[in-house]
Parts: sequence; structure tokens; C-alpha cells
Amino acid sequence: MGGLVATFCASLLNSLGPGVVIAPFVEEVLKVAGVVVVLRIFGVGTPIRGFVVGYLVGAAFECYENFLYIASPDDPYGSVAEAFAALPVRILLGFGLHAAATAMTGAAVAYTLGQSGRVLGRVSIGVLLLAIGIHLVWDLATVAGIAGYALMALDYAVLVALFLVTRKRALAASKRMSGGRPS
Repeated sequence: MGGLVATFCASLLNSLGPGVVIAPFVEEVLKVAGVVVVLRIFGVGTPIRGFVVGYLVGAAFECYENFLYIASPDDPYGSVAEAFAALPVRILLGFGLHAAATAMTGAAVAYTLGQSGRVLGRVSIGVLLLAIGIHLVWDLATVAGIAGYALMALDYAVLVALFLVTRKRALAASKRMSGGRPS
């Protein structure tokens, strides 16, 4: 639910300026807002719960965003044929970008909530800014021509590495917070 609402809101706010610059800020903040809502409704839990909720919110966002790109009459790709041609690129090259970035942010928010009872803290803000940066590099790479593909590959490698490190740290922190078993 959080991912769908975030996608709808982002589709409205992204039109306020150049999408490649605005989208990373708007989308990452809206996705983490969806994570916070879900965590608050179902109980904060642990960083690993935030990681899983974040992944699900980001995946829902990504699926809905891809659908909107295909179904939209104001398609940024110009035509239906170009949109369908872009779909494999969006799915294969960018698969998991939203899910992985939001999983990292979700883990950080759940950690911060568990430690201080607040959403905003040094860890959650730092990871949110990191997710915005990764998203910004990805979007800017899409307009960088052929060199952009190399930048995308590097950006994606950094994202995957950070995703794996975050998962490991979220599991460890969750075990510490819940007396030895992740929840």
C-alpha cells in the first residue's frame, strides 16, 4: 500500500521540474514515508522488519512506476512502441533499485525508531541521503548517453554491495535488540 501511494504522489510531484533531478528526492522521501506508516501501524519491530517492509514498499513502488510508464498517455518515451522497448531496460537493468534502496532506508528508520522513538536521526537521515544519491546518479546516467551505462553499472554495484551490508547489519542489530532472535 505504501509503495502505491508513494508512486501516485511522486507522479504528481515529479512534474514540478526536471524529473532526473527531482525524482530521487521526491521518490525516496515518499517511499520512506510509506515505510514509516507501515511500521507505525504494525509495530516498529526491528531493523530487519524495517528492511523487509522497505523492500516490499520499494518493490510495489517500482512495479507501479513501470506500469505507469507503459500505460501513461504522457509517456516520457514518446510512443507506446518506445515504452514497450524501454520496459526490458527498466526491468533488467534497473530491477530492484527502488526495492533495495528502500530496504536500506527502512532498516535505518526502524533502527532509529527502536533506539530513540523518533523517525529522524543520524542513521536514518544518513541512509536516506545515501539512497537519494544512488537514485540521483542512476537518473543522471540515463541522460549521459553511452557513458551512462558504465555509470549505471557502477551505481548498481554500489547499491547491491550496500544492500548486502545493510541486510547483514540489520540482522545483527535485530538480534541484539530482541535478545538473540531476529523478529
